[in-house]
Amino acid sequence: MAKELYKKYYRRIASEGILKALFISLAAGSVVLALIELISWIFGFKAGLWIGFLAFAAVIAALTPLFYFKKYRPTAKAIARRVDALGLEERMITMAELEADESYIALLQREDTEKAVKSVDQSLIKIAISTSLIVALCVCAVFGVGSVTTEALHVAGVIPSAIKIAENVTAKENVYTVSYGVLEGEGTIVCYTEDLTAETPFEGPVSVKEGEDAPAVYALPDTDENWVFVRWSDGVMSPYRKDVGVSGNLNVNAVFAQLDDIDVPDPQLPSNGEGGPGDEGEGDEGDQSQSADPGENGSGDGAGNQGGGSRNDANQQIYDGEHYYGDDYDNAVDEANGRLDSDDSLDDDRKGWIDDYFGSIEKGGSGSGEQTP
Repeated sequence: MAKELYKKYYRRIASEGILKALFISLAAGSVVLALIELISWIFGFKAGLWIGFLAFAAVIAALTPLFYFKKYRPTAKAIARRVDALGLEERMITMAELEADESYIALLQREDTEKAVKSVDQSLIKIAISTSLIVALCVCAVFGVGSVTTEALHVAGVIPSAIKIAENVTAKENVYTVSYGVLEGEGTIVCYTEDLTAETPFEGPVSVKEGEDAPAVYALPDTDENWVFVRWSDGVMSPYRKDVGVSGNLNVNAVFAQLDDIDVPDPQLPSNGEGGPGDEGEGDEGDQSQSADPGENGSGDGAGNQGGGSRNDANQQIYDGEHYYGDDYDNAVDEANGRLDSDDSLDDDRKGWIDDYFGSIEKGGSGSGEQTP
């Protein structure tokens, strides 16, 4: 009779035990799934998506019956306690303890329990699952779903693997902007090809990675109106330039000038416009017998104070206003001629106007400061 009473409530309590075992298995499976998908995403293993699902199913299939039979399968005493909790005042548990007793008192107790149990419907036994178990399952499920989503996006090619992301961050290079233009005058900036045999108009700005070289460029003046190259805005004097090892943004511009606008004094005339060559060496009283002092006249070695185109004339000084251009003229001409001879990218016309330019600024045919009488 006792077994019949237990059977009435067994199915209800057993369902509760199965749900508890299933919840625990789902939580454990979600953790395993999340770990597999997370590891697969980190190392870029795309097959890990399906391996995770197989492991998830295997964990649930293995742990659900294990937890049910080991922990949540209802026993006679467990059923009796749940039924007594509905107001039977331990009648069921007492009947279970006296199940083997055939005494008169035990029989009376069973009869009393049977009458009391008729008033307790099995639907009154509620399936109870603890809040902590539900919270644990939700947390593990969120962790698992997030990992699966990440790995699925990786498999679809939407996002790279974690290792790839780390490599991209580590290998990220600074990129700088390099630009060349014209600040003053008329001319263009041309860009050489890799083999330096052809030139194309520079179309900038260009992007250059840190440490790499900028393209080779040349400041080409407009020769139709006698424009010539003067300098770059950063002080570089050569029209050809190639900035190597770029370490920051670069923006420089070429300065051109017309030959007609360049002030080139006549070396045969006094720089101050007073008197002529015949007046040199004449004292205040007109003593013509006094010999000229080469250290004071412009007809000596170029160090005089009054001679035309002399070394100390202010309009003959370059750079810082104190350096006589003639000291560097020969070296500059030799260097320019050497570049022209070795530069196959320039035609004869361009080489000719460059040579004419140096000829136009020559003083007395010498860069040593000596003047032609």
